[in-house]
Amino acid sequence: MDKKLETLYRELGWRGTPRDTRQALASGGGMAASPARPAAAGDSEPLAPEGLGELERELREDPEELLRSLREMLRYPITSQMVVEALAELRVAFEAPDSYLTVRQLQARALLPWCNPPREIQEMFPDIPVNPCDRKFEPVADLTGWILFGLSAKRARNRGDVRIAGFPKHDDPGNTTGFVYRLCGRDGGLAGADDMVRLALFGDFGTGLYYSRFIARQIAGLHPAYAIHLGDVYYAGQSEEVRSHLADPLQPLLAGTRVFVLNANHEMYAGGVPYFTYLEQKRQAPTTQEQEGSYFCLRSDRYSVIALDADYDWRNEGRLLMPTQVRWLAEQLREGRRNGGINILLTQHEPYQLGALEPMPLLRDLAACAKDDQGRWMIDYWFWGDEHYCALFEPTAAAPFVGSCIGHAGHPIYWGHVIQWADQNAAGNRFARTEWVERDARFPDRIFDNNRGNPGFCVLELGPTGVGITYYDWLGRERYRHPLRP
Repeated sequence: MDKKLETLYRELGWRGTPRDTRQALASGGGMAASPARPAAAGDSEPLAPEGLGELERELREDPEELLRSLREMLRYPITSQMVVEALAELRVAFEAPDSYLTVRQLQARALLPWCNPPREIQEMFPDIPVNPCDRKFEPVADLTGWILFGLSAKRARNRGDVRIAGFPKHDDPGNTTGFVYRLCGRDGGLAGADDMVRLALFGDFGTGLYYSRFIARQIAGLHPAYAIHLGDVYYAGQSEEVRSHLADPLQPLLAGTRVFVLNANHEMYAGGVPYFTYLEQKRQAPTTQEQEGSYFCLRSDRYSVIALDADYDWRNEGRLLMPTQVRWLAEQLREGRRNGGINILLTQHEPYQLGALEPMPLLRDLAACAKDDQGRWMIDYWFWGDEHYCALFEPTAAAPFVGSCIGHAGHPIYWGHVIQWADQNAAGNRFARTEWVERDARFPDRIFDNNRGNPGFCVLELGPTGVGITYYDWLGRERYRHPLRP
């Protein structure tokens, strides 16, 4: 890779390893492997200058497929004009990289006087620099980055240029757990009938941005027995992104908290290879790290916390069609229902959306295996990510469980769109009604830019008398407490 091109990519956010460097390492020549820049299967290179011309032609001649792919990837209504402007900026960057980077640096310096965070926020975790002007990973402000590093990786996977990781299954020869693990307390002992077990749940965390790192620290400070990430490492789940955006921030938790992480569509842009590699590496940490595959069940006599992988089958993204998982899920739900137990489902993808009129395909997929012999749903609570907001939904006749989207732990939130969706929902005639929606901005009193939503996570309390849910933001403030329910 040309050095100027590599410098451009790195200044714009790329964390990978050039293909020629990977080939040199694989052949035993060249420089030694660096832990900061690992050479891993699944990694692909960013959009090349010649690829930009192909995108420009595609936008002119048949824009709908390009727009559909970007909207699907970003969960945002990207327009043709947004793409025109992003491609024009990339054309300038490729043709005059030195000048382009100089202008970016001057623009960043000009903003510095307006980018100082409140002192009380920066002093919470002084080693994590807070930059309110950082626009990385935003669907519009960083559309160039998404095209360079996200869309290009997705298309490389679709072309077959990326190896797809093997899929560990609960019934693989030699497996003794069936991916079912006894629910334990913080002290490591099995959860009894009178114990309270706390699980921190967070989704779409994998950005490495300051507020996602704050969230990791806030979770650590609460000392939960479990911390479960519902998936998505950006831009494309590549090896260095998994290391710096997921593994490093969660590392301090491993000694005392059982950490589980779900697979997601962005991890599969890299074929899932870095994700599954991280699972193996995590198991080399303390013995409390039990996770063997991308789906699992945590069970006590009263509770079953069941997590699914609806993304490994990437051609059917957000669906549950793999027979192995479908059968396993039905077994876990029925076992969890024995003696009146409570079933809690975790997925990356959503059964329905805020403000939507119809459910998503995943809800229809599960209807075939998540009902008992009398046709009653065996799911009591369902938490998901994928979309970038936080909301708590009431049960409905068509979805008779408490639902919650918590995809707000790292990916930037465009606050205005969340409010629009929430207002549509409140107006009625929507698929599910909300009990609560996070409507606040990222910074108190909406200083800086009030179109950036408030990131956070939730803590699930499984106790002797029922389930409680508490929502926190990235500053550790309690945002909403769902009443304890038996």
